Amino acid sequence: MYLSKLSLLLIFFGTVVVIVLLLIFAKYLKKRLFILCLKIFKQIKNALTYLKFKLSCIIKRHGNFLLSISGSLIAQKADQKILYEDLSPNESADPDLVYQSAMKWALDNPNVRNIALTGPYGSGKSSIIKTFQKNNKKYEYLNISLASFKDSDPNPKVLELNILYQIFYYAKPSNIEQSRFGRIEIPSMGKIFIRVLGIVLLAVSIAFLTKAKYFESFPDIKSLQGNQMLIYTAWLIVITGLFSIIFWAFKGYHSFKVGKLNIASAEMELGKKDKSVLNEHLDEILYFFESSKYNVVFIEDLDRFTNPVEIFTKLREINLLINNANRVKRNVVFIYALKDELFKDEKRTKFFDFIIPVIPVINSNNAKDMLTRKLKKAGLFENIPGAFVSFISYYIDDMRMLLNIINELLLYKHILFKNSGLEIDKLLGMIVYKNLYPDDFSELHENAGKLHEIVQNKTTYLAHLVDKLKHEETVLNNKLAKASEERIGALRELREVFAFRLFDFVNTKGTHESTRAFTGSIEVDDTLYTLKDLVESEEIFERTMALENIKYQYQYAYNMTFANIKFTPQSLKKGDETYENRKELVAIRERQSQDSIRKELNQLRDQLSAHNEMDIKGIAKIIDLEATVPSLKELPVLSYLVRNGYLDENYSSYITLFHPGTLTIDDKDFLLAAQHRQSKPFNHPLQNLQELIDSLPQFAFARNYLLNFDLLDFLLLTKDNNAEQLDLLMNQMVSEKPKAIDFMLAYLESGRPLKAFLLESAAVFSIFWDIIDLRSGLEQAKKNKYFTILLQSLTTKEIASFDQQKSVTNFIICDLEFMPRTVQDNIIQEAMGLILHLDVKLKTIVCEMNMTDMVGQIYEHNLYELNVPNIALLMKLYLVDENYELLKNAHLTTILQSDCKPIKDYILKNLDTYVNQVFLNLSNNHEESSETILFLLNDEKYLTISEKKEIIALQKFKFVDDLKKIDTDLYPKLLDTLTITPSLSNVQEYWVQYGLDEHLVNYLNQAEIYNHLTGKWDSSASDFVLCFENIITSPEVLPESLKKILKTATLKFQNLDISALPVANVEVIISSGKMVMTPENFGFLQSRQKNETILLIEHFRRTFKKMMANFPLDTKDYRLILDSARLQDSEKILILTNIKPELLTESLANDALRLFMREPKGLTWGGLYAVISKSSIEREKMTFVNGYLSGATKDQIKKILIALGKPYANLVKSRGHAELITTDYHKRFAELLTANLKEGTFLSSTTPVKNKDKIRLNAKK
Repeated sequence: MYLSKLSLLLIFFGTVVVIVLLLIFAKYLKKRLFILCLKIFKQIKNALTYLKFKLSCIIKRHGNFLLSISGSLIAQKADQKILYEDLSPNESADPDLVYQSAMKWALDNPNVRNIALTGPYGSGKSSIIKTFQKNNKKYEYLNISLASFKDSDPNPKVLELNILYQIFYYAKPSNIEQSRFGRIEIPSMGKIFIRVLGIVLLAVSIAFLTKAKYFESFPDIKSLQGNQMLIYTAWLIVITGLFSIIFWAFKGYHSFKVGKLNIASAEMELGKKDKSVLNEHLDEILYFFESSKYNVVFIEDLDRFTNPVEIFTKLREINLLINNANRVKRNVVFIYALKDELFKDEKRTKFFDFIIPVIPVINSNNAKDMLTRKLKKAGLFENIPGAFVSFISYYIDDMRMLLNIINELLLYKHILFKNSGLEIDKLLGMIVYKNLYPDDFSELHENAGKLHEIVQNKTTYLAHLVDKLKHEETVLNNKLAKASEERIGALRELREVFAFRLFDFVNTKGTHESTRAFTGSIEVDDTLYTLKDLVESEEIFERTMALENIKYQYQYAYNMTFANIKFTPQSLKKGDETYENRKELVAIRERQSQDSIRKELNQLRDQLSAHNEMDIKGIAKIIDLEATVPSLKELPVLSYLVRNGYLDENYSSYITLFHPGTLTIDDKDFLLAAQHRQSKPFNHPLQNLQELIDSLPQFAFARNYLLNFDLLDFLLLTKDNNAEQLDLLMNQMVSEKPKAIDFMLAYLESGRPLKAFLLESAAVFSIFWDIIDLRSGLEQAKKNKYFTILLQSLTTKEIASFDQQKSVTNFIICDLEFMPRTVQDNIIQEAMGLILHLDVKLKTIVCEMNMTDMVGQIYEHNLYELNVPNIALLMKLYLVDENYELLKNAHLTTILQSDCKPIKDYILKNLDTYVNQVFLNLSNNHEESSETILFLLNDEKYLTISEKKEIIALQKFKFVDDLKKIDTDLYPKLLDTLTITPSLSNVQEYWVQYGLDEHLVNYLNQAEIYNHLTGKWDSSASDFVLCFENIITSPEVLPESLKKILKTATLKFQNLDISALPVANVEVIISSGKMVMTPENFGFLQSRQKNETILLIEHFRRTFKKMMANFPLDTKDYRLILDSARLQDSEKILILTNIKPELLTESLANDALRLFMREPKGLTWGGLYAVISKSSIEREKMTFVNGYLSGATKDQIKKILIALGKPYANLVKSRGHAELITTDYHKRFAELLTANLKEGTFLSSTTPVKNKDKIRLNAKK
């Protein structure tokens, strides 16, 4: 400090001397200096005027350009200022002042001299220190940082030397002038000036005092050598100079012990003693803190070395020495920024006086939020998947790394993304890969590293996958072959089932006579076949099932003969199961099985196609990438980036710059977009197309991102050299994907020559026009426009090549405006030629002006659809006017009877089409002739049974007299529509073919049918009786219809099963007399329990009375007989006389008693006993009995008494008695029994009973 003040004093005196000398010489230099200054000022003024003029010219000429550059630079600078972030510690790390408060408290505490700021790497310790220093200026800070970026630790002495270096080089040299460490100091210009001035003054003064000859050439100066004031001044300068020289020499003596201190090369020469650097220079360190004001020392990054505890110990000792030294009159605190695990257990609390733990600003758990925030700030987050950000965040636990990733991402983006098709998420993947695995990343530039190895082995991976899929394809092809074999076996089993049914049908229906025996052979086309033949041969079986009559062989009386039996496939039907249904089920199962296998095959082939063009991402999803490349287990992030497509085959695009050469920038953009499977506009310009084609893999031409007008033109032009690429590109249209269709339509409207494209379209895919017409969703006007382009670009035959799927034909057919449009477009001949060539059937004939010739050609060549409007138009043109009106009600009859031969022949050759499109759609066509209808129904070439049934349904009159003239398949429909004449022969014919089904029943139940049944039954037919019986015993036939039918035959049935008939039908049958009185018929009625036996008794009463014993009656029958209004009382008594007591009920007995009282004749004693035994009407019963007592024998009286029951039965016993209520009929009863009867009296006496209104009857002994 003292030396510093002396230096200032010398400088002051030197300055004074300079001023004095200047004043002395001023009067001699004043005039010349003034003139020189004027000249200099004038030159400067002229130069500024010229510069101003030039600048104004430049601004006028290039003002806008300069402004744009200025704006761009300002914008770029602003952009960089906003987006990029430095990696150094920041000054806003403690917004809540928590760490600062703790640190300030510790610094203000005199007992705290060693503070630990602990936390993991990247936790923000440096930022907290920087923030504290910014906000707390009252402390003097000394920062020591010992970051190491080498793999091996340096020599401890080198570390100590670095610490010493940072301490002494932190302060200004002027503050530690007594230090023995010499440093290179760059003096300021002021110091240099003063030193030079001092040397000059010293030299001048010595020369002045020695009266050097040099001054003799300056008379003015020489005259001053006698001036005492100048002499004293010169001596003062010389003395001061000598003093300064001695002072600086003495000052340099203090550092002689340090021979060499070279911090840059970490080299140091000490004395002979090999001591610790810090210990060796403790006096220097103490001097440093004595000379400086630093009271807070921050020591960072010392914990990055393997074993820094020894150095920490020395630093603590130094801290103790500094604070205990009397020379340092202040408290000096060391603050160490280190990781938590450096000191363990009690060591950390012993070493440090205060510990401040730092919570990390960022770690793997919260890095996602920080990274997301930074990406959003840069405007990049929307194009990066959130899952990707989440994954990589787990591997970013350092704020510096996160900021560096963002900085590099922005930098690479600005450089590489100019007019390119690169993807930001893939660039982020590359930057993350670069930061986490820098060694592997650097090897990419030398075509090495793990990523390069994966990409290079892509072909090998694909080969394994394709081999596996081809093996699966072979297995599926074998399954497909087996499916066909299974179908053959299933059809054989089906033929076996129905062949058995067929032979059973023949055996049952054909050989019903016991004298016939089916031999098991049938004849088909003059050849005998057995059951086995039908089972083994599908062709023979199908021919047999198509027969209407089966000719079978049977044995009759030792002779072999043949017979025919009516047959339809329905004859073998069980439920809804027919041969055709079952066959269809087999076919469906086969189709389902084969379709399932084919579907798997198609999926497999799609996979094969996809595998051939699969990228690394797709491969990584199928194979175990870590197992294939074991070293990837150590690089989990690289594995993730590859598996998810963030690093792929195109990685070089993200680490290299493109320089235009053989490919233009537009070509390169297109190539990059294709490599990333991104599309460019269809009209994106391309120039060097062959180089571009050679740069693309062949499979890429099957992808829609290569759809480009220029590329397609070039491929068409060079199809011989690029045939495969052209085929792949053209085949995209076949896929019918929306983008491919859009490209095709855009190409048609691009104004380019289309003939080559259209011809190639016809060669590659024949559904070109089908796609435009049916599957593109275009409006009709657009379709018309494209069709006109076809007509103008191609010939008729060339257009026809597009019609393999009838798409062009269908367009012309369905385009209602096609005909008049062609006239307006003046290409009528081309259009007509195309119609004739394709044999188009116009859906609608449009008859415009000047089109008569065309309509004539359409009419003559049948170039129209058979529909109502077309036929109406042509018939109006070519039919006589009076006959035209007949078309409304007799359409076909009118045409067939006309002279319009072209249309008549057209209809007859396309009868099925006419019937479906015209005949069946005529709502008023009800007056066709019977001949026309029968002509249609008997057609065997064109019309199906279902179509014929629809024809029948339209008719409103009975046009069929004889069913045998009509196909049997139409019988049900004819009956349903009531269009056949109601004759018994038709009914019998239908029954023979179908039996009594619902159609026949409904037919017979129609009043207009059963009321007008005509003709006779064919009684000679063997099944006539069965037919008649089947009809009359059907419960569905209405009673009204049954009455009419029963009158048509004279048959009588001894054993008619009417168990299922309703009561009304039974009454009709009984009343008709067709069901005669036989035990069998009576038993049927009795079993039905419907009170119908009385009907038969009433109708056949005489037969019943004669054969009463053959018809056992039950209680219900007796009740019906008693209640019958048609039977006389005498007939009822005759029937009831022989009734068994057990069949009598009380009610029945009471009614029978009343009957007997009315008509006593004919009653037998047995009938009497039975009735009175069950009767409960006392007065009538006793009155009736009294009438029979006078003529009865004693034995008969006893039976009467027994039948009457107690107390009457007591009189039968010897001395028996009975007490009876005193009534007139009891008095009469007593009188008769005590009177002189036929065999004497029966009673001994009668006496009244005392105190009772009764009489006592006493029997004899």
